[in-house]
Amino acid sequence: MVSVLVVDDSLFIRKLLRDIMASGGYETVGEATNGDEAVELYKKLCPDIVLLDIVMQAGENAKTGIDALRQIMTSYPSANVVICSALDQQKVIAEALRLGARAFLAKPIKPEELLEVLSVCIDLDVLRELGTIGAGHATTALSEVVEERITVEVPSVQSGPPHLVPRVYGRHDQPTTVIHMELRGKADCDIMLAFEADEAAKIAELMTSSLSLDHGLGLEKSAIEELGSIMICSFLSVMADFAGFHLIPMPPETITDSFDAIIDGFLARQAMVSNAALIFETRFRRSSSSAAGFLMVFPTLEFQKLLIEGGKKLFASNTKTVVPSKLKNVYSVRS
Repeated sequence: MVSVLVVDDSLFIRKLLRDIMASGGYETVGEATNGDEAVELYKKLCPDIVLLDIVMQAGENAKTGIDALRQIMTSYPSANVVICSALDQQKVIAEALRLGARAFLAKPIKPEELLEVLSVCIDLDVLRELGTIGAGHATTALSEVVEERITVEVPSVQSGPPHLVPRVYGRHDQPTTVIHMELRGKADCDIMLAFEADEAAKIAELMTSSLSLDHGLGLEKSAIEELGSIMICSFLSVMADFAGFHLIPMPPETITDSFDAIIDGFLARQAMVSNAALIFETRFRRSSSSAAGFLMVFPTLEFQKLLIEGGKKLFASNTKTVVPSKLKNVYSVRS
């Protein structure tokens, strides 16, 4: 059974969270009311997941939940910490994710969202491996296209309810370019690769610098679309391996607008489809330049579970694949 440490100074909230988790088969192994208690109980109990509030009574060392998160992640970088707070300000969320929190849930907590995030959180290492392999495929493909080494990295992956994506990304009115591809049928899923305007310009330069042609807007737009298509298809290739069947996407579409305008329209369409968003931070590097973006995956719950279980089976059965230690921990939790 997956063990959870609940950190909140409200007895009511701790009882509520405990009851929700019990209904989903999770075991509450400890409760803390401030950051100092959270750090000490984590050292003592080594729980699989921590549910951590931000605004609590101050301890001697950890004055807030952010302080506790910083201390836990410094000593235990692989800790699975989920922030549960009514303080859903963008800067707070960004700081928590920067420090290593796996997900953010805004109060009032919805039972289905909590159970969904817990389910994904314990298996994020499988999904992180999906990102690592996908980045490797993209590195090979992009390097061949531009005839120069382009390295693709996926430093982190976070999960949370789709409606929190604007807060997680935190760009709001920033001009943004999005390359979007969708899957329908057995694998109901949407994938988006998003770049801010400045980063999109870097991507265009990264893709076209070796060409002798004049760089017009048409070429830049096409170069961005090509990189997005290669990146998304590289991920789809790995997802197909994990799922065990072919994934054929619809043709890509490119959208340029403010981030909120793009995401709001997209999430309205997603409301009845996806319960969780997976956000892969992405970085593209070449010898003289680099660019960054976010690859966002919106799978249905059924497809997400299929990817996770398929990934576990693939790693367990493939003797040529070295299973990361974190994945082994996931297996021991699930066994």
